[in-house]
Amino acid sequence: MKERNYNDFLEEAYNSIPAYVQMKKEEDEIYPILDRTWLLQNSQSVLSPQGHALFYQNKLMHGRTSGSTGTYMDIYWKPEDYKKSMLGLWWYRYHYYGILPKDKLCYFFTIQKDNDKMGEQNQGENREEIKKETELGFSKSNLTKERIHEIYEKMREFQPKWLLLQPSIALLLCECIDYYNLKSLDSVSYIELSGEMLTDKIRNEIRRHFHCAIANQYGANEFNSIAYECPYGKLHIMRDNVIVESERLTGQEEELIITTKTNTVMPLIRYRIGDYGKVKHQKNKCCPCKNTSPILELTLGRSNDYIICENGEKINAYVFIRAMDYVNNYTDGIVKQFQIVQKDYQRFEVKVVLEEECDTQMLTELFGEAVMENRLKEAQYHFRFYDRLLPEDRTGKLACFISEKA
Repeated sequence: MKERNYNDFLEEAYNSIPAYVQMKKEEDEIYPILDRTWLLQNSQSVLSPQGHALFYQNKLMHGRTSGSTGTYMDIYWKPEDYKKSMLGLWWYRYHYYGILPKDKLCYFFTIQKDNDKMGEQNQGENREEIKKETELGFSKSNLTKERIHEIYEKMREFQPKWLLLQPSIALLLCECIDYYNLKSLDSVSYIELSGEMLTDKIRNEIRRHFHCAIANQYGANEFNSIAYECPYGKLHIMRDNVIVESERLTGQEEELIITTKTNTVMPLIRYRIGDYGKVKHQKNKCCPCKNTSPILELTLGRSNDYIICENGEKINAYVFIRAMDYVNNYTDGIVKQFQIVQKDYQRFEVKVVLEEECDTQMLTELFGEAVMENRLKEAQYHFRFYDRLLPEDRTGKLACFISEKA
């Protein structure tokens, strides 16, 4: 979709896609904002007429949002649209940092994914490692000091050129290097960080241990890459893939509103993603990197808390996201929302919203089986079922995990 045809695209969407037709009737706006909470109840109503046809022909890629905000949503793409949405990111990876798709990569995952289907997982399969010719992935479950050490040694043997990590995982690797007095991975020339807020403190800690280029990549499964950091520290909006607006709320905060430019079958238009920041258009002087795209300054974003153990050790909360992903794979997406609260070292409250009625005993057993962290195997999980879980007022997001022991 070319920029000059964007208004035509909007008109077509608001006159042919059920969700937008309904919103236009209900809201006194030309292009009303699409709310995530509303969309959770009506995700398939955002499919275009072509999208519906391809859906029933089983020709769409299907995935779900990661669950890192405690809320799942179905996402659909045409394979060619999905590839198109990734082109800009790959171009900048090469242009700025010399990274090509053929270069060896190490990364961490919550649950194993099918090779060719975006976001779909192999039901019932829990693997600790995925190895391909140019990729080596590790499960985020059971990340003890000992296992992190084992992973680091496997990375050293694999000799990756780059790492794709969340900041909290990168910090665990840094702690491992210090604890075991390990040498840096000399093969790594680039680390890409995504999925959580990246602070200067975390960036400096990672750079101190890895001595390589570091870039922040801001994205979401609903769109893929939204903004990418150049070597001069500016987060440039991926304008070939998305349009980003910011809407001022009370005080100085501005909420991000995002529109796809590549997904033609599930076009999210003016979508309230739940993150906060400012869009700065370059006017008189562009960035030294020569990228003229607007610059995004994030102020509040996604972050993950840690599970606190009685001995003071910390466990990344992704162990619970992975377990809930496993439950969703096994039950074909029965969990719509969840939030897990650590009440005590071995006692957790699991708040769940279900798509439909199910055997709740089976659900609790599935979850317990899927918690792969040994230190949490004997913990008590008290399930509570709700019709709806509301986001926290300030961030507009439902945190998937909260520790009351922190």
